[in-house]
Amino acid sequence: MAIEILTQQQESDLRNLLVRRRAFLKSALERGLHADDDVSVRGIAPSDADEPTADVDAELALSRLVRDQNELNAVEQALERVASGDYAACVSCGNPIGYARLLAHPSATTCLVCQEKRETSSGRH
Repeated sequence: MAIEILTQQQESDLRNLLVRRRAFLKSALERGLHADDDVSVRGIAPSDADEPTADVDAELALSRLVRDQNELNAVEQALERVASGDYAACVSCGNPIGYARLLAHPSATTCLVCQEKRETSSGRH
């Protein structure tokens, strides 16, 4: 199901954005996973008084790693959709997602209408 709503230049620009974002996220994850020397990541406090802060720091670091991994997965899936020709098609309705939305959120899988419906139904809107 190839949807031709993007120009070749737009698709190329978006693909380049995705490739750069993938590289950034992989680097961030690598740094985060190998931050063993960072006391805040290990959750080790120099003293008992610092323990709650170290716990919060460790939780935040873990949350960032999870967020980055989830985004990396979304970027990888977007690059697969680019390769298959389905990149700019909404996975919910099949309509074009639109260049402006993809430029703002290159790994978007839904058009604005479907995204708004999804957010409204989940109570986030």
